[in-house]
Amino acid sequence: MSTLQGTTSTPRLRSLDCFRGVVIALMFFVNLSWDRSAFPDWFGHAGWNGGKQGVWLADFVFPWFLFIVGVAIPFSMNSGRGRELTTGQRILAACRRCLVLYLLGCVIGAARGAYNPAKPLTWSWLISWDILQHIAFAYLIAVVVMHFPVKARAAFVAAVLIAKWVWMMWVPVPGVGEVVWTQEQSTYRWLNGEIGWFGGFQNVLPGACTVLMGCFAGEVLRQGEWIAAKRAHLLAVGGAVLLLVALVWQLHFPLSKDYYTSTYALLMAGTGAMLLALMYLVVDVRGEGKASWLTLAFEPLGLNAIAIYFGIEFLWATVLGKWQVLYPNGMSGALIGGVLAWSQDRLGNIAGAWVFVIGYMIFWWGVARWMQVKKVFFKV
Repeated sequence: MSTLQGTTSTPRLRSLDCFRGVVIALMFFVNLSWDRSAFPDWFGHAGWNGGKQGVWLADFVFPWFLFIVGVAIPFSMNSGRGRELTTGQRILAACRRCLVLYLLGCVIGAARGAYNPAKPLTWSWLISWDILQHIAFAYLIAVVVMHFPVKARAAFVAAVLIAKWVWMMWVPVPGVGEVVWTQEQSTYRWLNGEIGWFGGFQNVLPGACTVLMGCFAGEVLRQGEWIAAKRAHLLAVGGAVLLLVALVWQLHFPLSKDYYTSTYALLMAGTGAMLLALMYLVVDVRGEGKASWLTLAFEPLGLNAIAIYFGIEFLWATVLGKWQVLYPNGMSGALIGGVLAWSQDRLGNIAGAWVFVIGYMIFWWGVARWMQVKKVFFKV
């Protein structure tokens, strides 16, 4: 493996921080809009959706974050201290970040299971899969693959996505003797049952492909010899191609977040690239990287994305989702649900739900903005 060489030194992309902030804001929105009497179904996850699966609003959050992780990798590897590290040192640093992210995810998982005397915590919380654990290993795999030539990286992405398609759509489920695609039964479910925790890599590998497609986007944006308009154009066209391939392929291989199908990986990378191209034009090209309403609204959340995410999830697991309060109807329930219930009781069902969501988002934006002003940045 060879050490990557940077093309030119590129300043920090404010558009990337803004895009990351958009994803965090979207996460807030879809996580809080659970009341289906006030918000439409498509604000949530499509899930199995009666066998139709597909993609709804909440399904964009996680893979877009993976894509953003990938965009940042070429910048971090070819600027500052990253440029001076050897291949081994870079991979070792990636292993450390992977471990930290994985353990942070485990802490959130343990917090969710705490306060339940009937189900005490065991060491099994260390071998679990959730958002941060998935990001950790997808990032590590992408960093390793990034040290290979471009053609080898592209071949890796193609091989993983094709292998996932063959595995799920052409290989009979052992013990059944035919290809089965249901929520409860598939080759994916069978392998998970056979190898346990390691079965999670069936989703991590295509997730790593989303990260690697983000890496390709990051390398396009780093090309200092190209004018900015050309970078944005190539990024948008590349995203459109991925989107088209996903839409055609999904006629045979469904879009599924649950199974992180190849079509889902391509769709998310394609839409992510197109949105990033637009934000790059607006913020870094036409806006010349200067402060604007867009940077004010989203950059604070993007600069401390992992810290904000961890804070939200940990607080939800230990306080907001655990503490019991009295609801307007005289029943008791979780604190976060109580805030929504009292808001709707005072303002009406729909208005109360929107005030609840927007108010919660503004609170965390305020935390992120304070951290930005005080230059408090948590890096993994």
